[in-house]
Amino acid sequence: GDMTVPEMRRYALPALCYCVDNILTYVALSHLRPHTVTVLASSKILVTALLFRFFLGRTVPWMQWVSLVLLCLGICVAEVLGHQKPLEGHVAEDFSLGVPVVALFVLAGAFANIWVEYLFQDADPTVPFPVRNVRLYVFGVAVNAVVFVSMALSNRGAVLPSVLAAVGSREIWTMAAVTGVGGLCIAVIFNYASNIVFVMLQGATLPVTIFMQWMWFGLIPTPGLLVGAGIVSCAIVGAKMSTAPKKTPAPDGEARALLERAQP
Repeated sequence: GDMTVPEMRRYALPALCYCVDNILTYVALSHLRPHTVTVLASSKILVTALLFRFFLGRTVPWMQWVSLVLLCLGICVAEVLGHQKPLEGHVAEDFSLGVPVVALFVLAGAFANIWVEYLFQDADPTVPFPVRNVRLYVFGVAVNAVVFVSMALSNRGAVLPSVLAAVGSREIWTMAAVTGVGGLCIAVIFNYASNIVFVMLQGATLPVTIFMQWMWFGLIPTPGLLVGAGIVSCAIVGAKMSTAPKKTPAPDGEARALLERAQP
């Protein structure tokens, strides 16, 4: 059916947050080295967990907290110590501006992910999953279209030629297709699992990527990468252990009586 104004606001909010996240990421990269941004942005894992606990009211076992901290640590170790050559980038980094920008896009991205889980699992469970996902995409396209048009109008000489060149690029269309499939997979995770599962799966890409690079291209990982991947793997195992299925509780007196009557 038709969406009400409150429903439109609910679906427009994550689209706006994701847009802010994307824009501020590029702003941060213009003031900090990429590896610095990656290390600082790993705090998104813990911010997501805090919002998951206090905004959604979900339970986070202590073992999961330990696993999340290890996940952050593993990513930082791999990023800082995992390079073959000394890291190069800007000669001077502007931490006074770069760090607050990273904090803002971390908060915007984490809140958007949490809000999507809220929409999918709590806000209106009667709305089918495909409908909710289409609504998110519609508002995401609308918000990004507004940003693009404003950029094109303010800087016609640089934006429009780049867009026209990208339209005919096979790589761009391939990237768009991969991004679309990835977005659908993320939506499935938010609908049927949780943000905690999502950040753990994101962390799992580190050891998987290292293994694939070794198998396909013969790239030998550095000790720093191996240490980081090992810490991330321990975090994933710990998170899995903390979510092990619990034993079914014994039935109470009334339920036990019914079970006894049902037995021959």
